[in-house]
Amino acid sequence: MTITPVTPPASLTQRKASLRTETRSRLSELTASLCEAESNEVCGLVRSLPSWQRAERVLLYAPIMGEHGAKALFPELDVRPLLKAAWANGRVVCLPGIDWDRGEMHAVTVNGPDPTLEIRRHGVPEPVGGERIEPRTLDAIIVPGLAFDDDGGRLGRGGGFYDRFLGEILRAPSLTKPMLIGVGFSVQRVSWVPREPHDIVLDAAVIGGTGVIRSCEIAATEGHRPGAYVPRPFLG
Repeated sequence: MTITPVTPPASLTQRKASLRTETRSRLSELTASLCEAESNEVCGLVRSLPSWQRAERVLLYAPIMGEHGAKALFPELDVRPLLKAAWANGRVVCLPGIDWDRGEMHAVTVNGPDPTLEIRRHGVPEPVGGERIEPRTLDAIIVPGLAFDDDGGRLGRGGGFYDRFLGEILRAPSLTKPMLIGVGFSVQRVSWVPREPHDIVLDAAVIGGTGVIRSCEIAATEGHRPGAYVPRPFLG
């Protein structure tokens, strides 16, 4: 009797690695004109969200673009129009500052609508000369990623900086939490993002060619197992 071996299911880590490879391949095929069009579309949609309009302190990101040395980098959605608009409206605007040795991310204020940036490692632009602010005081955070699903799932680049940063905010005792808004190109919307316990669930994702796809919350009501993820209509 011959027994056919059963291939064990791929681990979540393997599935994430595979999804990163697939998404990077799709991103590499994007044209400059499509990137610009979808970036402008997403920025406009974010600006229309009531939660963004109410926000006084916001954290965005400086998009990775082009190449860094000999290393080809995959484009991120350009949120600079959103940064300029937030600054013009008198918001406190921050960008991520990275402590690469400690693996930590901080919210650092910018010095204007076209902030001074430097690239220290891995092609990531960081603000120069700003002040760190307490993350729990943020009202809204624009979160980049490689892939997003309709249930608030997000796949990052693998460094875990955002999951650690956001996890600390969400675990801290506070009456209010910042709105977590993922943004991405149309090719970054996927059917399912593998999720581990430390992975943060977004409140909303705004995707080019799609719009606001979903808002999620961790179930806290009877009838749902602890930790279950329950989609709810996006209310802003």
